[in-house]
Amino acid sequence: RRAESGDWTEITDALVPQIAPALEGATRVTLIAKSMGTSLFGGIRSLLPTTTKVVWITPLFGDPAVAGDVIRARFRCLSVYAADDAAHDPEWQAKVTAACNGAEMAFETGGHGLALSDGQLAELRSAVESFVG
Repeated sequence: RRAESGDWTEITDALVPQIAPALEGATRVTLIAKSMGTSLFGGIRSLLPTTTKVVWITPLFGDPAVAGDVIRARFRCLSVYAADDAAHDPEWQAKVTAACNGAEMAFETGGHGLALSDGQLAELRSAVESFVG
């Protein structure tokens, strides 16, 4: 219930002990977060090396707290979204992309669930592989 009101601490407090050992000493990390997973980023950011790359899928950058955490981290990122996603905020998306030396992959349709055709999924796969490369 706290997460529903924007307080993600209960979830991040549960996640940190689970992922911290795997990240200890890591020099190459790729984080992939979809939607609400972007809201958890602030709680785990300090665990990630500065070389982390992030793939944001339908990110919730319309929440200034989420966008602010992402911008402060300045991790290179690829943001994937659908233009018809009601949760997509083009203004904050542009701010994040600029601040993080990011790239964007926009689909005209797909909604917040990012329902894509097989061809679009192949495009997405190729973009992610190139980005992570």
